[in-house]
Amino acid sequence: MKKFGFILVVTLMLTMLLWLVPGSGGEETPAAASPSVPLGLPGAAAELATDNSTFPSDEAGLAAYLRVSPLDMVKAGTAFEVLHRQGGNWVVGIVPVTVYPAWDVHSQKTQDVFVYIDSQGWVVAYLNREYPPAGIMVWAVDRSNPTLTAINTTSLEDALQPVIAAAGFDFSSLKGQVGYYHFGYPEANGMTLAVKVKKVDPNTDGLIGQMSLSVAQGSTIYSESLSIIASRSAIYCGSLSGSVWRFNTLGASHPQVM
Repeated sequence: MKKFGFILVVTLMLTMLLWLVPGSGGEETPAAASPSVPLGLPGAAAELATDNSTFPSDEAGLAAYLRVSPLDMVKAGTAFEVLHRQGGNWVVGIVPVTVYPAWDVHSQKTQDVFVYIDSQGWVVAYLNREYPPAGIMVWAVDRSNPTLTAINTTSLEDALQPVIAAAGFDFSSLKGQVGYYHFGYPEANGMTLAVKVKKVDPNTDGLIGQMSLSVAQGSTIYSESLSIIASRSAIYCGSLSGSVWRFNTLGASHPQVM
C-alpha cells in the first residue's frame, strides 16, 4: 500500500493550492503538481524523534530539517525575532516569513515559523501540529499576471535560510539536503503539492473555484489541507475533507484511506 503524507490544495501530505483573482470569469491555468516530496527521518535524523531528543516532537507538525557542522548557536540565534524557549544545548526561536508579497502597505502577510537549533548541528523549522500543513505555501506571484507553474520554496525553507546564513553557511548550496517530516504522522512517507490559479468574476462567480487531484487506489492519506488567496488581503488556510472545504486557522483533518 502506498502511503502519502498530505495533499495541498494549497499545501501538504496531500496538499492543494488555489489562487482566486478577480477578472473575467472562466479563465484559469492548469493545476500544477510537484513530484511527491519524500517524508522521513533517515539515518542520523531519526534521533530527532526519539524520547531522548531535546526536539519538541510532541508539539511539532510538518517540519523541514537540515544538519550543519560546526553550528555556532549564538550566531544562528541572531536570526530569531523572538526566543520561544531554550535548554542547555538547544534553542527554539521564531522566524517571521513573508507568505505573500506586498502590493500595498497593508497587504504583505507574514507567518511566524518555529526554528529549533542544537549543539549537534540540527536546524529544524516547523509548524505547530494543529496548524494545517498547507500553511507552508509561499504565494510568490505577480498580482498583475498571477501565474504560478512551480512551487520552488516553502515557508519552512524560507525560515531555515536566515538561520543557516547567520551561522555562516550558504543555504542555496545546502537546499538540496533539506528533508521533510511530519511528527504527527510518522507513517506518512510522501507529500504532494499542487497549485492552481483561476480568474473569477466577483459579480457572477463570487470567489468560487474548483480543484481536484487523482490519488492512486490503495493509497493512505493521513492529512489534506489547503491554502487559498482570494484577494490581495484575504488568505485562508484550513483542512479539506471530501468535497467540503472547511476554512479555519487551526484546522486538523482526519486520516482516511482512498
